[in-house]
Amino acid sequence: MPRRRELKSVAYDIASFCISRNNDFEGYWAPGILSKVAKEKEMNPIDFDLLSGNSNVSGKELIELGTTYKTMLADQFERRGFSKEKIRNGNVLFRFDHSNPIDSPFLPFSEKCPFYVEVTLTDDLNNTYQRRRESWCWPHNPKFERQSTRAHA
Repeated sequence: MPRRRELKSVAYDIASFCISRNNDFEGYWAPGILSKVAKEKEMNPIDFDLLSGNSNVSGKELIELGTTYKTMLADQFERRGFSKEKIRNGNVLFRFDHSNPIDSPFLPFSEKCPFYVEVTLTDDLNNTYQRRRESWCWPHNPKFERQSTRAHA
């Protein structure tokens, strides 16, 4: 039987995945897509419920990403031997700082956007386990991005 403090590791693993290059939608890096959505819809932060997969913003990409994050939590629980009844609430929050861009030497006409991902898990005893990871991205632009070959596999 796993210890509840392992939920910190689960939160960290999900947050790490969310900023990794493996987090993609149709072959494009998900944080870049989410950054563009947050800017266009003026919805910041973007929040995903890990139990239902729902998001506070609508869109095809958000539905699929929500399902990915929900599945990741279920997989983490299965691997570690947790039962789903142990968790009362879980969410992944993406917050982009479009007001404080970082100049880019690679694309002088484009600015990198700092962001962070925060994963919060609340267990059945109301204990909260939270982990945060920071990174930066460019808002999604298919003219300048390469699409992953996994999108066509």
